[in-house]
Amino acid sequence: MARADRFFARTPPRRTSDRIGHPAAEALRLSDAHDPPKPLFSWFRWGDALDASQEEAAGWLHHETSKRRWFVLRSNEIVGPFLEYFAAPGGKRFGRIMLHGCEISAGSDADSMFEFIVAHPHQRTARLSCVNLQTRKQWVSVLSQLIREHAQAERQADADYKASLRKLHANDPQLHHKKLAQRSARRRITILDARANADDTSS
Repeated sequence: MARADRFFARTPPRRTSDRIGHPAAEALRLSDAHDPPKPLFSWFRWGDALDASQEEAAGWLHHETSKRRWFVLRSNEIVGPFLEYFAAPGGKRFGRIMLHGCEISAGSDADSMFEFIVAHPHQRTARLSCVNLQTRKQWVSVLSQLIREHAQAERQADADYKASLRKLHANDPQLHHKKLAQRSARRRITILDARANADDTSS
């Protein structure tokens, strides 16, 4: 008889930007400085951002290959939440699934397995399964919450950044639009780099 999947959820920490001394927190305090705050996406390479991530939850899941893997859910302010999966806790990492912009939904229930789906329009859909309904509910809940919180924080950061530019460069429209274009390009590159290196096609 299959052993029940274990799910370990951590209490969600305060947003990274709330921590005193963190670059994101300092950026928010620069709104009255002579120069606008630097976009967070220009400060880190994607690998640095992943290394600095916060672990949110972990547990056993069955990958779409039907192999049992140890999944760890991590999150940070730069690239958002992502899943990493291993042969066992502390073992070899097999792959990574970026969750920025993903939708989480319950899948089919067959052969005593409870599936949920991680879908994104620009990356391969991942199908993960648990051995009981409660574990699936926990995973779907925490994944959806982190994706939603990251999207909200991103929208707020955009609004704050644009407001600071309007205030500081009200008399220089060309510089204002140039800064916005540069920030948008840096963000796209950061997210695309992270997704390209996610190794989410590993077995």
